[in-house]
Amino acid sequence: MGGLVISVAVPVQRYKQVLGAVMLSTGSGEIEEELRTVRLELLRIFGRVAGDCTSLALPCRYDRRPVRRLAPPPSGSRPRCPRRNPDFTARGDEIGELSVRCER
Repeated sequence: MGGLVISVAVPVQRYKQVLGAVMLSTGSGEIEEELRTVRLELLRIFGRVAGDCTSLALPCRYDRRPVRRLAPPPSGSRPRCPRRNPDFTARGDEIGELSVRCER
């Protein structure tokens, strides 16, 4: 049998009197197989999380565009709205506030 053998021994006691010992041994091949399994599982989880984050982030990119069109321009320039800017003043939220700031 080639390779490493990992062993651990633990005494069996009853009130400070040692009655014997329990020894466990395993070959390094079993440990390497378990490590490989854990690494593959972590890689699968990472891939799933990355895919979920990407699928959740993509719609946010497209939802920001109307807000950017309504947002006030940088300081020093006059606010302008796109030609076909809808009136969102009845909403009573940030979108409505941004639509009021634009010139009509």
